[in-house]
Amino acid sequence: MAALAGIVLALLPSIFLVGKVRPRAVPDKQMAEIARLSNALSRGSGALSYKQIRLIEKAEPSMVMRVIQNDFFEWSRERQGAVVNLLARLGYVDLALDQISSQNYQKRAQAAEMLGILQSPSGVMPLIDLLSDPEEEVRWAASAALCRIQEPSVIEPLVKALEEPTEVTPARVAEVLISMGSQAVKPLLDAYPHMEEKARGICLEILGQIGDNQAVESLINGIRDESPWVRSKAVQALGEMRVIEAGPQLVEVLQDPVPEVRARAAQALGYLKWWGALSALNEARKDSDWLVRVSANQALATLTGKKNQNSPRRET
Repeated sequence: MAALAGIVLALLPSIFLVGKVRPRAVPDKQMAEIARLSNALSRGSGALSYKQIRLIEKAEPSMVMRVIQNDFFEWSRERQGAVVNLLARLGYVDLALDQISSQNYQKRAQAAEMLGILQSPSGVMPLIDLLSDPEEEVRWAASAALCRIQEPSVIEPLVKALEEPTEVTPARVAEVLISMGSQAVKPLLDAYPHMEEKARGICLEILGQIGDNQAVESLINGIRDESPWVRSKAVQALGEMRVIEAGPQLVEVLQDPVPEVRARAAQALGYLKWWGALSALNEARKDSDWLVRVSANQALATLTGKKNQNSPRRET
C-alpha cells in the first residue's frame, strides 16, 4: 500500500498557507507592545500614514516581525505592498538573512517567512538550504517562502535535490516545483531519465500535479517502467491529468503483476470517464485482489453514473 499512499503530496494543501508559522512565546510586556503596533498598522487599508511609518521605524525589529507574522495576510494588497516597501528600505532583508542561521529553530522559521513576505531574490539560496533543516516547521516555512518568491533560479537546484532525498525533504521540494508550474516541466523532463527509482516516481507525481501536456509522453512511458513505484505514479498522474489518449495503455495496466498498480489503473480509468474501458473494468471487478476490485467498482460507478454498483466484499 506504500505506493498508494502518495507521500509526496500529502501536505499540498499547505503550499499557500505562508504566514501561519506559530510565533514563539514572548513576555506580557512585549505582547502588549506587539498588540499596540498591530492595532496601529491595521488602521486603514492603503498607504501607510506618517504615524504608522514612524511606529515601524522606532519599534524593535523582533516585534515588527511578530506583527508581520500575525497580521500580514489579513491586510489589503495595498497595505501589504506599502509595508513590504518600507521594510525593504529599513533593511529587514538583511536582518532576516542574519537571523536565518540562528540556533533557535523558531527564529529560523520566522526569518524564512519574512524572506518570503519580502520576496527577496537574495533569500533564495539560504531558503533552499533550509529545506534540509532538521525542524519540520523551518522546512515548511522555507518551502512556503520559495513558493511565494517564485524565482525561476530555484528550479535547477531543486530538481537536483530530488535525487538527494536524505538531504532535502521531497515533500517540500515538490511543493515549490509544483508552484513554479509549467516553467519547471522541461527541467524535470530533462532530469527524469537520469534519476534513481524513488526520484523518478516523485518526478512523475510532480509533473502530474503541474498538469502540463509536455509531460504526457514521459508519463505514458512511465507505465512501462521496471519499478512498480514508478509505474504507479505514472498511472496516477495520467488519471489526474485526464489524459484520454492514455486510455488503451491504462487498460493494459489492469494486467500489471502488482495489485497496487492495477488498482491505480482502475482509479485512473474512472477519472478519464472513457467508455472504451467499460469491458476491462467489468473484468477487473473479478480481480484476485480486493483493492483492485473495489477500485474497478468505483471507476465503473463514476463512468456509468450508477452509485449502487454491487460492491465486492473484502476477503478475510
